[in-house]
Amino acid sequence: MSLADLPPELLGSIAKSLALDGPLAPFACISKSWQYAVESLLFSSLRLTSEDLDFLDAYVATSSSLRRSVLKSVDFTVVLPTYDRAACARFEQEQDRQANNAVFSEAMQRLFAALKSCDEVEQPGPMRLGLPAPYSPGDAGHRKSEKDNPGYLGDRRYEQSYLALLAGETLPELQRIRSFAVFAATPRYVEPSAAVALAIKMPGLEKVMWQLWDGERMVPKLRKRLRLDLASALLSATSALKMLKDVEFKLQHEGPCNESFTNADVSGDSTDIGVDQLSQSLKKLLQTSSLVNISLQGPICIGRHLFDGDLESGATDTWPNLQEFRMSFSIVRPDGGWYFERDPSAPSWQSDDDEEPHHGGWSESTGSDLEDSESFEEADSDELQRLDIYDENKASRLQGFEPAHYFRTQPNEHLSLLLKAMAQSVLRMPSLRIFAAGADIQPCPRTDYNPQTFEFEYAVLGTTNWKDQTSADEGSDRLYWTVPTGWRMGETLEKSWRRVLDEDGIVRYEEW
Repeated sequence: MSLADLPPELLGSIAKSLALDGPLAPFACISKSWQYAVESLLFSSLRLTSEDLDFLDAYVATSSSLRRSVLKSVDFTVVLPTYDRAACARFEQEQDRQANNAVFSEAMQRLFAALKSCDEVEQPGPMRLGLPAPYSPGDAGHRKSEKDNPGYLGDRRYEQSYLALLAGETLPELQRIRSFAVFAATPRYVEPSAAVALAIKMPGLEKVMWQLWDGERMVPKLRKRLRLDLASALLSATSALKMLKDVEFKLQHEGPCNESFTNADVSGDSTDIGVDQLSQSLKKLLQTSSLVNISLQGPICIGRHLFDGDLESGATDTWPNLQEFRMSFSIVRPDGGWYFERDPSAPSWQSDDDEEPHHGGWSESTGSDLEDSESFEEADSDELQRLDIYDENKASRLQGFEPAHYFRTQPNEHLSLLLKAMAQSVLRMPSLRIFAAGADIQPCPRTDYNPQTFEFEYAVLGTTNWKDQTSADEGSDRLYWTVPTGWRMGETLEKSWRRVLDEDGIVRYEEW
């Protein structure tokens, strides 16, 4: 038997070993089977930027069907137009945003067109697509000698600019993509709905990993619009992504450092008062029948509408194949309220001297510059000139970053409703093994100035859990809580969980 006659699996192992000792390309000339083994290693992964699109076009146009078939992973970074030194001291304006949106959208069109040709092979294997955060060569961290530039704004220049996908409906469908990741939770931001719109064009998706930004405080109307657009996109994705098994969704929204702050209501339009449309739409996607694992992080700002529904009241929606659900949620609700309050048992000396509300967003009443995103487009030259002066202290106070003022440690009635909705949803998860959720509590006198968490974890019998005290615990359903001293489930919540736990179900509390 010659080397050319070896099984493909063995040839692949030999090729991997040879790659450690030197150039691998010459071995591709031995035979077609060796060519496949070598090119499966050399061309299985591509890391490109939009500046490499001409290369990518030529690569897919001239590559053999074999070479396109072995491509397994593509990481693609969009490079936006650069700007000069003087522009570093000016906020992005509408023409800048339009230009960046056009470049971003054109890059997506060309990328999808090139990858579409990778579908047209004899043995199309699964592929992964990753989109790291876009950048401009003029941005903070990419420009040289930025510190000696008077008036340099850094990433403040574009912190209200969110890249939009234009004409996303015209993108071709990519049949081979099984895993899709977007990392855009740091400037520059991408509109969350754009990530979903791209995913809709991948009907074979089995896993998504989205890291996106929901922390806009300067312009509350902008944040509300972004959430509503995301809600609409998620509804469309519900019918498009029928093979989805794993969702890792980080929609980052940290609570303000000043917990006396009055947060904006971003829950929905005026016709649905009190209903968070994003939570409702996300629920529909997460109830896709194929889903097995869900991780919602950020912490994510959600409402009880993500879980609403009770079997006793006739709810029929289910999470049929879900096995594991984990969530880190924000202590701020979508309607601007809180899930926690001051512990009424806290000593009087721990009371706060600064209890007056502080309202977020630019507004005329605070002497600030602009109120909403439309004002950027409508501002006159004098207003635009004022925008170029960034008052760090003023902006921090208006966004709740200063003064740091932590005191919310005790769950309130709104959290009780959310916890009850979670417990009731578990009854509609017949395949569930693990359900865990929690929120971070910031250091304050009540926590002895240590960071803490309010959290619970439910584990089905037979499932290993790190909080088990003995191996015998695995023989029962378990509900483990980490809570402030003295907190226990109320009667209604405990009744809901008793419907979930078996007769020997274990409930334990760990206090801080």
